[in-house]
Amino acid sequence: MAIRVEVTGDFLIESSLARVNRGLFGALARCAEIDLGILAEPTVAQIAGTSSDELLQAARTRRFDPDPDVTIRHRWPAVFPHVRAGAYVHMQPWEYGSLPSAWAEQARELADEVWCYSSFVASTYARAGVPEERIAVVPLGYDPQTFSPGRPPKSARLKDRCVFLYVGDTIARKGVDVAVNAYVAAFKPGDNVVLVVKDFGEKGSSTSTRLRDHVLALSRRTDLPPIVYIDTVYSDVALADLYRAATALVAPYRGEGFGLPILEAMASGIATIATRGGASDEFTTPETTLYLDASPVKLGKAYAGLELVDEAFLLEPSETQLVAAMQRLYGNPDEARAMGARGAEIARAGWTWEHGAARALERLRALAGIVPRSAGRSVPPGELTRFELKIASPGGEDGILLELFRRLAPADPTFVECVPAGGEHTVTLFLTRSLGWRGAVMEGDSAGYADFATQLGKCGVPNEFELLVLGPESDAAWARFGAFRPQVVVTPGAKPPQALAESCGYRLIGIERQGTSAFFVRDDLVAKTRFAPLTAPAS
Repeated sequence: MAIRVEVTGDFLIESSLARVNRGLFGALARCAEIDLGILAEPTVAQIAGTSSDELLQAARTRRFDPDPDVTIRHRWPAVFPHVRAGAYVHMQPWEYGSLPSAWAEQARELADEVWCYSSFVASTYARAGVPEERIAVVPLGYDPQTFSPGRPPKSARLKDRCVFLYVGDTIARKGVDVAVNAYVAAFKPGDNVVLVVKDFGEKGSSTSTRLRDHVLALSRRTDLPPIVYIDTVYSDVALADLYRAATALVAPYRGEGFGLPILEAMASGIATIATRGGASDEFTTPETTLYLDASPVKLGKAYAGLELVDEAFLLEPSETQLVAAMQRLYGNPDEARAMGARGAEIARAGWTWEHGAARALERLRALAGIVPRSAGRSVPPGELTRFELKIASPGGEDGILLELFRRLAPADPTFVECVPAGGEHTVTLFLTRSLGWRGAVMEGDSAGYADFATQLGKCGVPNEFELLVLGPESDAAWARFGAFRPQVVVTPGAKPPQALAESCGYRLIGIERQGTSAFFVRDDLVAKTRFAPLTAPAS
């Protein structure tokens, strides 16, 4: 019998975690022993970027009843949910040497196993007190059909130049500042060289742009060797072409959980320059990589607002050595080609996604036969608040709705949000801007609620639409849905109309911690959400 595996995570965006999910679980989807369901982002967009697109797309609608044999969660931010049955696997990279205390506590309590990209990450969990027998290294990989040596189509700007390539977020942990500063120190404007910075990931309103702005400022200067900055979203095929256009990848990172661009560059047949002493030591060798010595820099027992088990640290790579490494490969193109050829051999021999999936399958076989920590345990009421995340919403509604609709798997998600006269939508803002939901914003007042079914009809949503957000003084609306049966209804959370909602066929499953919103789910869908309804207070 196939092992039923359910994975929660991002699959569609340009981020390292999403690329890992597409690669690793795409490879597992091809395994006959695995019956896979994925809880991807609730959007109409199609999964694209790997040879497993069709398999992953089909798995988006797979939901298990009863619960799966193994539940895996791999997404940011870290949440350790209670599962009702089966084993629970948590995948969460952490690059700062010491684990957040809350993660360590929840991993010890709730996770049957923690999967780590590398021994570097595994040692961090072990130092935090997670039992070593419950920690497994499941390495990352690459798709050899996409990333392989070959002759790339070169743009006129890159043709016949020595091309140094940086791939990753323009953040300090990735060392983009080290890369651009060393490049500017190493070369003159007339040298036959170029640095390409391929920025990765979405840039939200809260994202620091300091280093990106630094790169952009340097790229506009004519008194420096040329720098090309790219923030276009690339497919894996386009990214592979970019690797093959390069002479070497430059990765002077301060902290990495694995270093996937380094492996992809090796697989594409180019030399690499990388920090020594980090996670990438596990798949690089002196034949493939020029190493940069690095010194640990202590960061204290708190980082990014998280209290840590012990003192965090990052590695500080030598900028001087990076200058020398770049100049060495610039002056010795034959050495760079030899390093790239050896890197491709090592990558093919043991670091494809199939190799990672084989290790994952080994662990899934073992987990399917254990008595899981969830045995005899139910999901506690109020579990919904674990998933709170404030992106554009008044409180933590964004994270809650994202989790809810991952589980409900809408095919063509639509919404209606009722707002005060002259107001704008807030609860659904993230869904429309980031996930492409369509819907309508209407004024929610006593007149509109008195003839609510007619007003909903004017919004153009189907009878079985996904989300209705009601405003203040909206109790009258409940009995006037008419033929409309939204899956989820959100109301102001201070005094949710629980008894009224239950009389209309909806159950309260949670209230945002600060009381900004209450979440009701239609009776026939409560089991699918796997959240326990809150008990109505005695009248």
